[in-house]
Amino acid sequence: MSPAELTHVPGFKTREVGSGGLLHIRPEERRKTSSLRLTWVADLGPHNARRCLVPACLMRGTREFPSQRLLNLRTEELWGLSASTSVDRWGQRHLISLRAEFPDEGHLPHGERVFEDAIHLLDQLIHEPNLVEGLFPEEIVESEILQQRRSIEGRIDNKSGWAYQRCLEEACFDEPWRYHQQGTLDDLKHVTPADLTALWNELISHQPLHVHFSGKMAEDRVVDHLSTLFRGNHATGDSLSPRQAIRAAKEPREMVEHAKVQQSNLIMSFRTMISYEHPLNEPLMVANGILGSFPHSRLFTQVREKESLCYSIHSQVDSNMGMMFISSGVDHDTVDQARTGIDKQLEFVRNGEFSEEEFEMTLAAIDSRLRMVQDSPAALADYDLRSRLSGRNPGLEKLRKRVASVTRDEVVAAMELVHPDLTYVLAPEESS
Repeated sequence: MSPAELTHVPGFKTREVGSGGLLHIRPEERRKTSSLRLTWVADLGPHNARRCLVPACLMRGTREFPSQRLLNLRTEELWGLSASTSVDRWGQRHLISLRAEFPDEGHLPHGERVFEDAIHLLDQLIHEPNLVEGLFPEEIVESEILQQRRSIEGRIDNKSGWAYQRCLEEACFDEPWRYHQQGTLDDLKHVTPADLTALWNELISHQPLHVHFSGKMAEDRVVDHLSTLFRGNHATGDSLSPRQAIRAAKEPREMVEHAKVQQSNLIMSFRTMISYEHPLNEPLMVANGILGSFPHSRLFTQVREKESLCYSIHSQVDSNMGMMFISSGVDHDTVDQARTGIDKQLEFVRNGEFSEEEFEMTLAAIDSRLRMVQDSPAALADYDLRSRLSGRNPGLEKLRKRVASVTRDEVVAAMELVHPDLTYVLAPEESS
């Protein structure tokens, strides 16, 4: 792919705000709405579940609009402003996000304005929540604890996701990315309004804050108003633990656990020692694409379709951990055959036996995914944030060029660094 084929989409212009804040602004001419995302970054750890309660409580009302009903009425007055929260993980970090979208003023009736009022409402959500005697109301805290408990308990219903998390916890038993972003039920025991209020204060005052804005508006005006969202934030370089070094594989291990499942979930983990800064990171992306992340990939066409050894199968790479995972749903009686089939395809790609068509299709499929990111302001903000947290250049067009320049020999070199670590099976109880 030549540079001329790369569509230019403006990236974020970044500036520091205070000691621990970063404001990222990009012009957006293609849409009729402005997109805003605030993300506090913390370390994953044993208290993730409690931290998840904070954004949920913030969305229950502000001092000026002390109920969800009044808050909803206010968002309707602001031309249908939408606001939501999310909790995620990236590497060893816990991401607590507040998102908002509201109309671009150029598309409102003459003289109508919304930007300042929208930012004021978001500032209230963050800094002036509905408190009773200085604490989150007890009934709201209890309600959100119940919701969080249900979310955690519901994770086991997604058997493939549960198996992946268990494999991750066992493979990385002393590494920070073993923690799930929703936390554990034990962490929700004995949580009080005072605990949660203290956690809210700690989050907004001591954890690094990233604010991403995409819209059609004068930059000076955006900076002037969005800077207020950082008030009271005094995060420092010590607010986050140092980045964890990735590890090499040791002696391969195997583990079987049993649950009330109809089929087995086979999760195979591998160590790659390839980080985002490694020169073979993009070749590993391509290798993973050839192996198992697309409908044309070999795990799908050979292990699932041709040999009928599994119901579902895919592979993924996480260069924060320096790991690759292959996840599949199989009949318990065919677990060994599925492993053999997967190993065969790993060796096939490692030996460079894939066709030129498979190679070119994978390059095109990866580029298509990256172009989809360019089409969405929210996806661009997410990509920019995760790139910065991983220590890589957030330029999406540069990444597309690096992927397009990957060679077959580099794919083989990347696969030579993929070594087995833990093979985990979540099997039916009757097979125990």
